[in-house]
Amino acid sequence: MLKQFRIVALVKCDKKMICKLLFYSKGFKEADSLSEKLNKIFDYCEHLWSDYHLYDFGLRTLISIIELSGMTFKGTGKGDSEVNEAIKILVFPRLSEHHKKILSAYSKKVF
Repeated sequence: MLKQFRIVALVKCDKKMICKLLFYSKGFKEADSLSEKLNKIFDYCEHLWSDYHLYDFGLRTLISIIELSGMTFKGTGKGDSEVNEAIKILVFPRLSEHHKKILSAYSKKVF
């Protein structure tokens, strides 16, 4: 019976690398700094609100933010404003008013 089971190792995905590659694929020149900033915001949110199961700060939301910011990116500038706007569009509707204020203040600090 034990021969049928195999040992499996799970690896945590590298969100920064995935974000950086997606930003580059969308035409962002500052993909390194954008992926660092976006991951910093998401790590902060996960740390603060890990008890709230309705809040999703996973890879799916990260990819959605990058997709939306890539659609609005005009090819000039760093892309900070597009990413910040995508966060407001995709993440803010799920948050309570108090948490919106906290995230808004922190994203202004990061971006």
